[in-house]
Amino acid sequence: MLGAAIRHLAADLKRRLNSRLWSYGLFATAGFLLLCAVGYGLDALHAVLSSRYGHVSASLIIAALLLAAAGVCIIVASRPARPAHSQLTGATLLASLRPSRSTTRSLVAAGAFSAALAAFGLIRRYWRT
Repeated sequence: MLGAAIRHLAADLKRRLNSRLWSYGLFATAGFLLLCAVGYGLDALHAVLSSRYGHVSASLIIAALLLAAAGVCIIVASRPARPAHSQLTGATLLASLRPSRSTTRSLVAAGAFSAALAAFGLIRRYWRT
């Protein structure tokens, strides 16, 4: 009787684990396919921008867009967890939306770097003409 109960529990555990592994595998596959789709989209955007602005400017525009997207991700990820709805006041909402000092500094540095790259690319492009 005890052996049948253990076999039943082991079968149930195996079924749950197998289901969870399939779920994680499908999520990983979906993430990889999403990454590939974003890559193809960026390549198409680069091709369109290259035909209009040149290769260097297109690469700088793509780099600036990726830096901006990374900055948004950093800001969203660094926000503290929101309190319960009943505790949410205007002051706590404003405090949760304000990024930390290190996040602000890194975003300013990334923006300055991308602006310098864009300026360098435009100066280099129009210097020749």
